[in-house]
Amino acid sequence: MKKSDNTKQERGEAITVIEPQRGWFDIDWHEIWAGRELLWLLVKRDVSIVYKQTILGPIWFILQPVLMATVFSVVFGRIAKIPTDGLPRALFYLSGLLVWNYFRGALNGVANAFSHGKALFSKVYFPRFILPMTFPVSHLVFFGWNLLVVVAVYAYHLSRGLAARPTWWILLLPVHMAYLGLVAFGVGLIFASFTTKYRDMKFAMPFILQVWMYSSPIIFSMRNVTTGWIKCVLLLNPVSFPAEAMRLMLFGTGIVTRQAALASVAVTALCLIVGVGAFNRVQRNFVDTF
Repeated sequence: MKKSDNTKQERGEAITVIEPQRGWFDIDWHEIWAGRELLWLLVKRDVSIVYKQTILGPIWFILQPVLMATVFSVVFGRIAKIPTDGLPRALFYLSGLLVWNYFRGALNGVANAFSHGKALFSKVYFPRFILPMTFPVSHLVFFGWNLLVVVAVYAYHLSRGLAARPTWWILLLPVHMAYLGLVAFGVGLIFASFTTKYRDMKFAMPFILQVWMYSSPIIFSMRNVTTGWIKCVLLLNPVSFPAEAMRLMLFGTGIVTRQAALASVAVTALCLIVGVGAFNRVQRNFVDTF
């Protein structure tokens, strides 16, 4: 807790007292809103750091999905022969990676917020929630680069007679990305809260995300899942709905139902409630324990 001295009190100057929140959901949202300029500064910093001291710069965000889609096309398309909803293999996998790369990048950033900001947290006070909020925003830039790749490949296949067309749902793309950002934010806060006490989570996260990707409709379509209990598990996966919705918006092929939307929103809301509460609880003294 920070207190001013008696001299300031005698002069009648304004005194600011900074105290840790006592409740799990005792959050000063007005203070967070007042720090929005800091949020944008941190977003600019995160984007510039990624490109710093690299030979190819942002081209890496074009090469990475292209190489991954190529590998998926060979392994899961030619060898495993997993159907791709009538879309060209490259386009199908790129659209899935478009969702997954944003989700994974934003989640990783939020989950490592404490380790990224430990030096900053220990020197100056600002609302702790601002730092994890930067990653879902900054990764929209990288999403834009990936989207350019999808558009280029889509234009190529259109020139070769592809019949798939975007639907009017494409107008909801900003809402869709905001929702996906909330999913990454909620889950990332849960991971961030655990890593303050259990360092094993930092080592387990890459494995968890790898399994999560292969159990999401990134390399397959919900249309091809017929087993009842597997479909129920996929509905509870908060990434399933955004992945299918992206293909519906871009190509009109995704399977989006009211049941899937409600299940995804319910799981996301639960993750946000648990994540915000847990993060707010551990952020009070993590500098002393992390």
